[in-house]
Amino acid sequence: YDAARIMFQRALSVNPDYKEANYGLGMVYGYQNKYDVALRYMSRAVEIDDKFLTGWKWRGIVNDELGDFETALSDFSTAISLDPSNDDLYVRRARVLRKQKSYDVALQDLFLAEDFNLKNHRIPFYIGQIYLDLAQFENAINEFGKAIEMDGNYVEAFIARAGAFEALGNSDDSLNDLNSAIAKVSYRPELAFRARANYFDRMGNPQAAANNVKTAREANPRDADAWLGEARSLQQLSQIELAKIAINEYLKLKPQSSEAKELKEALSK
Repeated sequence: YDAARIMFQRALSVNPDYKEANYGLGMVYGYQNKYDVALRYMSRAVEIDDKFLTGWKWRGIVNDELGDFETALSDFSTAISLDPSNDDLYVRRARVLRKQKSYDVALQDLFLAEDFNLKNHRIPFYIGQIYLDLAQFENAINEFGKAIEMDGNYVEAFIARAGAFEALGNSDDSLNDLNSAIAKVSYRPELAFRARANYFDRMGNPQAAANNVKTAREANPRDADAWLGEARSLQQLSQIELAKIAINEYLKLKPQSSEAKELKEALSK
């Protein structure tokens, strides 16, 4: 990322209106979860060329990550107006609509995307996510299975299907899917380990939960939820001093968290 950033910045020093260099820097910072910085570069790219399809798409992705769903929807809609048969753009917009609980509209986008491309593994995944939200667990499992058939390394689909299996009381299949997710994960492994930690926590196994959240925060020391999960698990294990360390690390990342402050106070009693 550092090498790419230097080259893109060098390109901009030659031509500040080079849209692809602005877009490239947006990607560099986006992949490092520095979304505020990424947004500035993506916005500059589409200011230079308001017909820059890829720029609108990725600005939508960044706004989605920042939680600005209305702007993300607008960005994806702009991109769709430039390429009305692009299945990926409909999937991206449906993902935001799902977060807003606009399930019917999201499904319309996903079914339309499916008409354009039956091989896009993200389509059944997000359909499954909607069914999972609506407690249609069997339908969700079926859709996640389709996604996994298309892409056997689809970590997010394994994690999501594990949740559906657990909701139906099938804990063995749930754990198998979580183990598969961890075996296959390469990007942001902390998410898979945190998902398995949450499973063990619900199953009443705080030691296994603590081991998994520890691995999660070792993979990403800025994963606040992993630090909080570790503190809770260590509290259950009566490892109070270690729990205090974990909650302090969490508070460095989320200093306004009232929940964490309450846990810290409880650990001090």
